[in-house]
Amino acid sequence: MKKQLKEYIRSAIKGRILFDEPMASRTSFSIGGPAEVWVEPKNVSSLVGTIRFSKKLGIPLTVIGAGSNVLVRDKGLKGIVVSLSSVHFKIIDKTGEQSFRVSSGVKLPKLLKITRNKGLGGLEFTVGIPGTLGGAIIMNAGGKDKNISDLVTKVDLMDRTGELFSLDRREINFGYRFSGLDDYVVLGVHLHFQKRPQDLIDRDISNYSRLKKSFQELELPGAGSIFKNPGHFAFSAGRLIELSGLKGKTIGNIQVSTKHANFIVNRGGGKARDVIKLIELVRRKIKKDHNIDLELELKIIG
Repeated sequence: MKKQLKEYIRSAIKGRILFDEPMASRTSFSIGGPAEVWVEPKNVSSLVGTIRFSKKLGIPLTVIGAGSNVLVRDKGLKGIVVSLSSVHFKIIDKTGEQSFRVSSGVKLPKLLKITRNKGLGGLEFTVGIPGTLGGAIIMNAGGKDKNISDLVTKVDLMDRTGELFSLDRREINFGYRFSGLDDYVVLGVHLHFQKRPQDLIDRDISNYSRLKKSFQELELPGAGSIFKNPGHFAFSAGRLIELSGLKGKTIGNIQVSTKHANFIVNRGGGKARDVIKLIELVRRKIKKDHNIDLELELKIIG
């Protein structure tokens, strides 16, 4: 990027700005080339200015959360990458006895700790998920029988022109790992919890944590489930991959997890191209063996 454009960006955008920021340090996969411009807007007004600036100049704009469910290609990301990681986007406001308005940059572990301490249940299934609330809403993060959307009453959004608006729960088309909100920026989420005895909350947190540790290689970089479970089918994506003999399959330094076949791990210095090759190999094999087209849960960007 030319020096003149860099100076123009610095003068036009309010917030923390980094150039050629390695995305490997910004994603749980520890993979990815540089973001051309990394921006952390200091508040909503700065975010509006960033979005309108990118639109005016025709610069591509990508919004990223904690980077826990994305794979950035090796060539990196062109244009502006927005991270809602300033303190303004990490506010938690109590709006009722069992309700909160939570900014999108708040990480799920922090929110779980706060609700647990207040004797409010509903987030127990998120234990071990490192992402932000905004990212969780976009993908409707969940476990086997629970989703983040179960707690939502309203979502505050911004469109790609910088306009602000809100949608009630019934206006959002939440589905399995789907929200329909990909084209918007999540600013905040209104959540309603249930009163629960703290010992029951702790019990469920412990059970979910133990379950996740049993099938996730938490000591290695990864990005959560790679594929969505096929609908109306007896087996999960992980079980299908295991039945096809691909557990432990390795390309370069990238491996199908030996603990759970719907996870792919980076064994050190892995490349995005090898993750993509492994994903394609798995898809071809599952199509051949089971006549099923696996759909990605992981988001590949760049």
